Amino acid sequence: MNNVENFEGDIPIAVGVFQNKVVLKFPRAVEFVEIDQQNCLDIAEAMAACAMELKGEVPKAGQALKKELFDRYREKLINRVTIMFNSRREQKKIANRKLATEVVEVCLREVF
Repeated sequence: MNNVENFEGDIPIAVGVFQNKVVLKFPRAVEFVEIDQQNCLDIAEAMAACAMELKGEVPKAGQALKKELFDRYREKLINRVTIMFNSRREQKKIANRKLATEVVEVCLREVF
């Protein structure tokens, strides 16, 4: 890149919603940004959360929150699905798709 002033160090990037748009705010004029993989994923996640906020949707959970939710519901769901399988085991003619649908429905109801 020609005639580009190089800045060493971090450039803070703010991600938010302003006037019904997702915005990235930099502390100075920026022509080129090089972002490592993890920071890029963090910025993309923040932008997606802002976009979902604009649509009135709940933002998708970050990795830490996903892990917490997974850990919280794992045992409960395993127990619930075990009961379902035991009760359905007697009905040998139930289709796999129907059983899978029932399991997914129960899991989604338990979590959401």
